[in-house]
Amino acid sequence: MPADAAEGFRLSPQQRRLVRCGGLDGRLTAVVTVTGEVDGDRLLAAADGVTRRHEALRTRFAALPGGGLPLQVIEEAALGSCRIVVSRAGGEWRVSLDVAAMCADAASCDVLLAEIAAGYAGPADAAEPMQYADVAEWFNEQLE
Repeated sequence: MPADAAEGFRLSPQQRRLVRCGGLDGRLTAVVTVTGEVDGDRLLAAADGVTRRHEALRTRFAALPGGGLPLQVIEEAALGSCRIVVSRAGGEWRVSLDVAAMCADAASCDVLLAEIAAGYAGPADAAEPMQYADVAEWFNEQLE
């Protein structure tokens, strides 16, 4: 089976609409500026923890043989679908979250940035987050 014909999860209704509207390559960007004393390594670790925790940030979209809608394929490592960049300029730190519109929306970006802040402040919540592939399947079942 070709690599692009990988097993995966159905798109949510919202993702299907984005594909049909040509939004497969759309991106969202959110930036937070932090001033004061910051431990850069700890901030990077918090950002990495969020990427590991949320499957949507490690998702790619694989085409099916014969065309049609792609599938969501969750990878083990971070992908280009999400980039979290932590940088320093002068006395300020910037946390930039750049994510594929197929993987998140503006509200999701707020949640992810808040999780980075919480991870920086202390140990992350041990509760498993609800994964988007599960939510997408629930949406599909409701429509059927």
